[in-house]
Amino acid sequence: MLYVDGHGRVFARGPYDKGNLRELAVAWDNEGYANVAVIFATNFIPLPYQSKIKLATLQWAGVFGDRFILHETVDHLEEKKFKNGIADTQPASKAENMARQKANERDLPEDEKEKRKLEQEEWMKTIETGKKEKKDEKEKRKKEKKEKKEKRKKEKKEKKEKRKREEAEGKAFLFFCQEMKKKEKKEKRKKEKRKREEAEGKMRVR
Repeated sequence: MLYVDGHGRVFARGPYDKGNLRELAVAWDNEGYANVAVIFATNFIPLPYQSKIKLATLQWAGVFGDRFILHETVDHLEEKKFKNGIADTQPASKAENMARQKANERDLPEDEKEKRKLEQEEWMKTIETGKKEKKDEKEKRKKEKKEKKEKRKKEKKEKKEKRKREEAEGKAFLFFCQEMKKKEKKEKRKKEKRKREEAEGKMRVR
């Protein structure tokens, strides 16, 4: 059997542990999840080390005061909650969980309170670090996206300028070709005129 006492500590009593209680160090969050930190018990089906488990994933027979009676099996389970001996399928609200947590914390010894406070601070630091890392990653992606956009813009501009240049060069070459053709035609006409004049001059001499 597993059960949680009024201070949120999880204990195990199994058929092979000769009745000795084995304690699990557990931190509960506001969503009703248990963050299992250390497992001391060995004679029941163990929960994964440092796993995140929800109360609904453990089959428990009921709540008697602040005590949760839990069965050893973890698969194919359903949550059963009792208030004053009457089955209640509605999960506790965040406010109820917080109120129970605060009430439990008031009964704790000072050193345990300090320990929990330090654990909470450490947890908050971890959350803040995670948020910062997430923010940094977001900023990095934003920067990369901006750089990519600028690069595409620059490439597009260069491509446009290159096309303009090629068009201008093409027009210049075409103009040059046209001028050369005009010049050739002019030279050809001059030669033909000269030939005609020479032929006419010879005829006069005769």
